[in-house]
Amino acid sequence: ERADSSGADLISSSLGYNTFDDPSYNHTYAEMNGNTTMVARGADLAAKKGILVVNSAGNEGNLPWKYIASPADGDSVLAVGAVNAAGNVAGFSSYGPSSDGQVKPDVASQGQGTTIQGSGGNVTAGDGTSFSAPNMAGLATCLWQGFPNVNNMRIVNALRQAGSIASAPNDRIGYGIPDMRKAVMILLKEMATSSASISNCKTSLSWTSKDYLGMKYEIERKLVGESSYTKVGEVAATGTDFRNTTQSYTYGDTLINAQAGSISYRIRQVLDTASASFYGDYIDTVDISLAASCITTSIDPVPGTESLIRILPNPAHGQFTLQMKTQAPVSQLTIRIVNAKGQLVSSIRKSKPGGPASFDIPIHHLASGKYFVSVYDGQKLLATRELVKL
Repeated sequence: ERADSSGADLISSSLGYNTFDDPSYNHTYAEMNGNTTMVARGADLAAKKGILVVNSAGNEGNLPWKYIASPADGDSVLAVGAVNAAGNVAGFSSYGPSSDGQVKPDVASQGQGTTIQGSGGNVTAGDGTSFSAPNMAGLATCLWQGFPNVNNMRIVNALRQAGSIASAPNDRIGYGIPDMRKAVMILLKEMATSSASISNCKTSLSWTSKDYLGMKYEIERKLVGESSYTKVGEVAATGTDFRNTTQSYTYGDTLINAQAGSISYRIRQVLDTASASFYGDYIDTVDISLAASCITTSIDPVPGTESLIRILPNPAHGQFTLQMKTQAPVSQLTIRIVNAKGQLVSSIRKSKPGGPASFDIPIHHLASGKYFVSVYDGQKLLATRELVKL
């Protein structure tokens, strides 16, 4: 009540009640059901008021009691078990489940060999779920700061879903050790929207999401008769306020030799574009119906106001020639090459006058395989072509 009246958003607690000096107050494991003990009812009430309650699972794993202690049994409490730096469960970490069968603990964080500040101000190491719980509380706070418009239980559910064993939770670490990038992506997926329309054989794809500079979106398409998606373009993120602003984007895709029927697009938001730590996932998929086939017989099926991009030869060995034709000059021409995983492997800046132009692009440093070459005028994507490196 005091925390709520003071405007607290989150409580990190190492409380655990099971047995007492006066045995008449002792709880039984059967009472660890989230609804019996006074402290569990109080913790769940705090959660009902909107407070995110993070609680230690307990250090009874090697002791006769063995199980979690209340209020870790609360169904709206994020109970945290302990693992070591390698992700292995600590023997002292209390067992779940709650007596009514809830997955407990909910998640786990490092609580064995945890770096802490000692009482004398020195840096030392310690063991206990009293260290893993505040560790997770800090991560939960950072996640909530990024999504201030969601409530406490959506944060709890995102952490559970992002756990390392979310598909098969157990009674030691619950849903596992949360991957915080995955938790961010889970919340982004819940918020993202997309739509598409087709006119004159050109798809207009629109979507919204939260992002920040340095992120990007990859557009993939699956035409009638195709069994897999093909990347057709990229859009750079423009957001500068991840917390409070949702960005809106559009992408135009000209359909060439596309049969009538259902066309699917999916949008992958890439949070980390670095090759060593590349991370992204699909935030939305949209299906659209093409009423009549877009069949062309000309070598240049794109209207004159657009660009013609060709790669010769293709497949290529040490280099390829990029031929392009634009009516207007392009002063900020960027040629980006990404691999089949969507990782950026080369970025080249050029400029060109109006009309046709050719550029020799070295690729001898690239491994054999499939790549996608995208050409930009500043931030605007002109075209994307597939390249095979021999």
